Amino acid sequence: MDNLRVLIVEDDKTGWAEPMQAQLQNLHQEITCEIAEDVQTAINYLTRARFHFVSFDQNLPECKGDRIATQFGIDLVKRVKELNPLISGCIYSAYGKQDDNILIHAKRYQFDYLDKAKTSAQQWAHYVSDYLQNQYWSSYFAAGTQVLPPPLAEAAAFLARAEQKQQFSQWVDYYLNFWEITLCLTWAQALGLARHFRIPERLSGHWQYDQIVRRLHNLIPELARAGRIRCWNSYLGAQGSGKGWLALTCLDDLRRLRNELVHAHVPGQHAEIKETLLQHALPLTDLAAFWADFPLIRFNEAHQAEHVSSNRYPLPQANLTWQPPQGATSEHIYVTWREPDDPADKHQLVSLWPYLKLRRDSTLNRAVLYVVSHVYQEQGRTTWYEVNLQNGQQQTFPPGKEEARILSGR
Repeated sequence: MDNLRVLIVEDDKTGWAEPMQAQLQNLHQEITCEIAEDVQTAINYLTRARFHFVSFDQNLPECKGDRIATQFGIDLVKRVKELNPLISGCIYSAYGKQDDNILIHAKRYQFDYLDKAKTSAQQWAHYVSDYLQNQYWSSYFAAGTQVLPPPLAEAAAFLARAEQKQQFSQWVDYYLNFWEITLCLTWAQALGLARHFRIPERLSGHWQYDQIVRRLHNLIPELARAGRIRCWNSYLGAQGSGKGWLALTCLDDLRRLRNELVHAHVPGQHAEIKETLLQHALPLTDLAAFWADFPLIRFNEAHQAEHVSSNRYPLPQANLTWQPPQGATSEHIYVTWREPDDPADKHQLVSLWPYLKLRRDSTLNRAVLYVVSHVYQEQGRTTWYEVNLQNGQQQTFPPGKEEARILSGR
């Protein structure tokens, strides 16, 4: 559970929050556990850093009594989920009787509702520890089916289904697919932020995902030094060079494992292998969570902004009242962006075109995301390649004049 971050929102710091923090870190010293004594401090934490679990008392200075429920106008659960749609959490009550309205609301956003009158700080710590060890990953992928952009949402759905049916070989295959899609989106976003970066030529006879890893090892630190990835840092790792980012290089190990499982049936080792894989899961899920917290946007034919994924209800995430930039088409993709010091409701758009595009796939008869991968030069002829994120297939494409200019770094 290395680098998991927990936020405790509790106004009784010495009576509850600090004992809860001490008990949890006594169980897992590697967990980072922060305390917020009021709603605004909690919101500030959540807008500046990535948290994996939030726990809060329903009775807070800005939320007297049961005002956490929607009808009282202070909907903290909804606000938390809008900031971090893939966060897990719980609400606890200081009273013996739970409020039915809060219980319904908590379930709507996949939060547990605990009874604090029957829960000590030690029992709470054991509950959180058990949740993070045994439920966090399955909860993450299940929620990801609703809030991640396609095809990450579909890969998450396959993962959740394989988990439910205990189809281990398929789970590993989908897990690897989730990694590769996340890696491609990371590549497209880094290029979109850099703008001047020339699309490199193919590094070997056969293009592979690990070639993107090698390129990103150079590009992301460069972006960090230029101050271009401030709101992305807590998802990438320390300045894009921490061990969270370096863990992406485990892709080769995942591929070997997948190939071995095709030819071998080792049910007795499934739990052990899966636990090993999940040791690398945190940097993966943090990277992917960025596009849930800062969703991808396009402008439709009516020049209206809309999420690239249409499955976001009931978690609307960003103000979609932007005016389309000059020259925007339905093929152009933008990522929402908010600097760490900006208010939670302030978002701007960063264009990812032409590195990431949304086009209709004639064989699938639907819109699909494509990521530019590399260029191949031979005898004065330039051939551009892209990856279809729906099926992972590589194909050539003819860039337009402006597109070729940008891809060439000019």
